[in-house]
Amino acid sequence: MGGQHAAGRTELEHPETGVGRLILTSWRIASEHGGARWWWVRVHDSPENLRESAYRRSQEDREFWKDAVLGCCQPVRPWTDGGELLIWPPNGLAGVIRLSAENLFTEVIYHELVHAACAVYRMNFARSVDLGTGLEDMAPEEDLAYIYGQLAADMDTELKAWWTRLRGAVEGA
Repeated sequence: MGGQHAAGRTELEHPETGVGRLILTSWRIASEHGGARWWWVRVHDSPENLRESAYRRSQEDREFWKDAVLGCCQPVRPWTDGGELLIWPPNGLAGVIRLSAENLFTEVIYHELVHAACAVYRMNFARSVDLGTGLEDMAPEEDLAYIYGQLAADMDTELKAWWTRLRGAVEGA
């Protein structure tokens, strides 16, 4: 499932407003742990187009999407059977992770992956990760995502530097 790419650039136009948004590339990533779930990853040409696409999909308060959103994770909404049972899409779709080309930093990517992992955990194991589940109560999950994003980005930087030094030492020997 993971690693499937959509070819080339995709120009999409909103049917009502006619406003275009450019998706530079798209692919799928997946997790099999606890049940197969996959995400579309969309890389938008600009943060503005990312925010507009996110707003159109979520219909949350437009003010939320106005600024400071460098990426976002938009899980699918479950269906109910009329009672408590939540039913997730049978094809395993978990949602869409949106990134912008000018903010493709490891910190932003890993931050959004924390949100994706929490969403999959909620789908496969328990309704709550006790970190909040919606935009209004997401502060704990946001904090975790920032911490993880920063730690992972630092780890990535240090590993690349170490690997470069190691390769240089081996090639120089």
